[in-house]
Amino acid sequence: MAYSFHCACIECNYEFSSSQGGGFTWYDYYCDQCGTATTFPRRAPRPNRLGVKPPFVLRSRERAAISAEDITRFNEEELHEILNNPTLWTKWGDAWDDFEQEAMLKLKGACNCGGEWRSPSEVRDEQQERGNKPHWLTRCPNCRSKQIKYSLSKVITD
Repeated sequence: MAYSFHCACIECNYEFSSSQGGGFTWYDYYCDQCGTATTFPRRAPRPNRLGVKPPFVLRSRERAAISAEDITRFNEEELHEILNNPTLWTKWGDAWDDFEQEAMLKLKGACNCGGEWRSPSEVRDEQQERGNKPHWLTRCPNCRSKQIKYSLSKVITD
């Protein structure tokens, strides 16, 4: 589930909207210095290693778990292609391995301001997770201040 907030900067009075939550096929990441957003694929485009247990009406699509040695691993060139082609992003794929996530962050490179891409989920915040407040990386797009006022404007579903 995604959320949208109406925000106002306390320092410069600039009003803006901020959303969080990503989508079925992507995660939002934000620059830790300027707050600029970018996206990363949520799932690896390969069969789910845990297998598939579909709802009862779709039992014919059930698949067993995949052994560790049979899991398709992506090299840097393939990850680059996936990262730069959102049509390859899927909501039904597999979890990324840690080394694949690290490689995609490296391939994406630093933000134009020199900051690093960070996930809002790196800092656990119950109020944020419930959609009651913007994530910890939210900044004013005008002056880059973290001092903001906010109100929930809408709940967004995919």
